[in-house]
Amino acid sequence: MKRVNKLLCAAVCACAPFTLFAQEAETHAQEVKSDHFMQVSSQGRLGVEAGTEFVMDMNDKSAGLETNVGIELYLPLFDKADRGAVSENGYMQPGVRLIVKDMCFQWMETYFAKGGNYEQDNVNSWASRPLVLSYGDISADVVWKNFYFQVAGTTNPMEVSQASLNSIFDDVMDTDDRWYIKKDYALYSKTRYNKQGLPLLGTALTRDFVDPDYKDDISGQLGFGVEFSKFTALAKAASLYNGRDNDNNAWLFGLESTAYPVENMKIEANVLAGVNCDADLGENPFAAGISADYKIPLVKKVVMKPFVGFDYNMDLQNTSNKSWELGAGTYIYFRGEDYLASHREVDYDEIVPVGISLGANLAKLGDADMTTNLVFSAFEIADRRALIPNLGYFAQLEMSAIASDNMHTAVCGQLEYLINGKFLPYVYGKYAPELSANGEHFTGKDIVTAKVGCYMTPVQYFSIDLNYSLDFITKGKEDSDIQDKGALGIACVIRL
Repeated sequence: MKRVNKLLCAAVCACAPFTLFAQEAETHAQEVKSDHFMQVSSQGRLGVEAGTEFVMDMNDKSAGLETNVGIELYLPLFDKADRGAVSENGYMQPGVRLIVKDMCFQWMETYFAKGGNYEQDNVNSWASRPLVLSYGDISADVVWKNFYFQVAGTTNPMEVSQASLNSIFDDVMDTDDRWYIKKDYALYSKTRYNKQGLPLLGTALTRDFVDPDYKDDISGQLGFGVEFSKFTALAKAASLYNGRDNDNNAWLFGLESTAYPVENMKIEANVLAGVNCDADLGENPFAAGISADYKIPLVKKVVMKPFVGFDYNMDLQNTSNKSWELGAGTYIYFRGEDYLASHREVDYDEIVPVGISLGANLAKLGDADMTTNLVFSAFEIADRRALIPNLGYFAQLEMSAIASDNMHTAVCGQLEYLINGKFLPYVYGKYAPELSANGEHFTGKDIVTAKVGCYMTPVQYFSIDLNYSLDFITKGKEDSDIQDKGALGIACVIRL
């Protein structure tokens, strides 16, 4: 983590990048969303955000204004959907199945400007993303009854990752994957996402200790699978290069399977092995993983989902080089597993489940000592449906290398309460070790940030954020003092 700049302590929401759905960014100040937005076609949408923030630095009494304007256009040629050729009468006779998931042509444009002067030439200088065809997965199979031969496919079992350190904010921390996996609209800059910089401990909190992944290394693959109501499996063979170039005859073999032994329970298993891969990959890998989760309905829409996973990896050329990871924990979803929301101080995208989670893992990499890690996270929206009506919060506690000489702890959280649907007073705090500029190591200093404020929506689409923030810089265990007298900020923003 970079040292917090004293002026950055002002309201972050005012300078946040613009939003496609303005009314959704106001969830915490309005209990009823509006359907109003700028519509440019039957499917396309145009979003605009404009606002100015005033900040006064209490250290040297400096003051200033910062204006931000954002414009965004989303123009799909057709809705994102699964498309292909599938038999409607089943496959009692051999037939072809071709599926393209989440397919859509999109033309995306974005514009973001800072400062008080907006000339026409600047407004027209869009950061352009051309017309693209986006999709999730492609599979082409020959199917007969419950069996299928996969002629080609972008999904494959050439990876093993069943154990991980999970959090309610998993998809916030996986920002880089959204364009391919999670996102319908990949228009925004990365700074719009993950505004708290989760995980706070950066790479020191490795969420996947054992994660062999060779999907991008292979040249081609064929597979054979079975599909039943309670069990599916897919076995594949893949070569690193094509027939003319695969001089070392390097091959990978993989198997992935999923079982549903009882209702609400899922068990997944993966295995992969490499042959003659040491010259090209530096190893002949062998990896295996297994995981299980079970959904337990509690009251109303509250769901508990405990999980456990184990991964193992070794080099068949050097069997002493072994790694393993064991992870376990539970989610508790207050509004159901499928309910997703956003928070202006965490992530503008609606990808965070409302609930809490606790996860821990044990990991051993080669000859290194075994490490233990833990993450606790929580998220609730301040509205009438909250467990305590109108009380909202977010929090994440991280602990890495527990009980070792290199142990580190970090925590951040905010508590807020909605009054009359328009006023949202809040208290925020964060404690985390300072990371180097490249995020690879700790500098030896700890940073504590505190902020109090009130987020107000006096008029629909118009918000005011008034806050005061302060930083504490800690050097070692005994040398601690206040190095910042704080900053007073007030921001006015209109979002449509």
